[in-house]
Amino acid sequence: MSSNINPSAQNGSQPMPQQPKKNSTSAGLIVFLVTVLIVAGGGFGLYWYLNQDTEADTELAAYEMLDGSETLEDYEAFMTKFPDSPHMRDVKQRFETLKTMYSAWNTACISCKQRDFEIFAKNYPNSMLVKVCEQKIDSLDWEDAKAKGDPESIEAYLRKHPNGRYSTEASESHSKIMDATATTEEKLLIEEALRGFYNAYGDNDAATVFVYITPTMKRFLNRENATKADVADIIDRTYNEHILSCKFVLNNDYKVKKETNADGEAVYMVSFSVDQHIERDNEGKTFGSYTANAVLTDQYKISSLTMKEISRKEQ
Repeated sequence: MSSNINPSAQNGSQPMPQQPKKNSTSAGLIVFLVTVLIVAGGGFGLYWYLNQDTEADTELAAYEMLDGSETLEDYEAFMTKFPDSPHMRDVKQRFETLKTMYSAWNTACISCKQRDFEIFAKNYPNSMLVKVCEQKIDSLDWEDAKAKGDPESIEAYLRKHPNGRYSTEASESHSKIMDATATTEEKLLIEEALRGFYNAYGDNDAATVFVYITPTMKRFLNRENATKADVADIIDRTYNEHILSCKFVLNNDYKVKKETNADGEAVYMVSFSVDQHIERDNEGKTFGSYTANAVLTDQYKISSLTMKEISRKEQ
């Protein structure tokens, strides 16, 4: 006869442990509730047995049926039917341990915090509710990884729960994120294209600018569907006889999002900041700081570029 206590949910006249707060994943909540109900049914046999008026319900048989029970009603029924049992001390002790366990369980369910479920599982490793704890921790870890939405968080979830109930969804999500993440080589080619364009822009070198743009840009600064001739004209009008030099400095703060267009080709959306330094022989603008957004094709040609000035200096 084992004296280990395996606490679980209650049924019958005894109130059920308070359920966890509603999780944003409804499927996870359903599994959680169903699991608790399954656990709750585990001790019904003894409760029913002790309420039968039969000669077979001896004290020893009833005591042996308590082995592994996690239902408070079983212990209450035993103590009521056999108040003078030589096993009463053990039964009462296990009954009190179960009540303490249920109090801890209710605390974990109310807080719905991963740490509380981990503590419960550590303190009651033999309880059938540990399986429910594992499911809740799995669910909470996945919700956290989804909320962060980065490859590292999803990879961490998969390492911790390789066979978790969300592992398939996590793997698919990770693949999508990686498909939308530019490789190191792609980022270098994007940076090279943007630097080449801005160097030529600063030099008012239209021929070199054309190397880095599509024949028609969907948008260039304030001009939509800008041809190469439009781009050259806009850049040329940036300068006058008083500007001795112009230099653009990119700040290496690129944020790149990769998508696939209807033709299956990669398209890169890039946000970054760039500073403009102007040397001139008269009064006027000498510095401008911009936020910029560019779209590049899979050939690393700029098909759209907008800039917004956020600060400037004049002399």
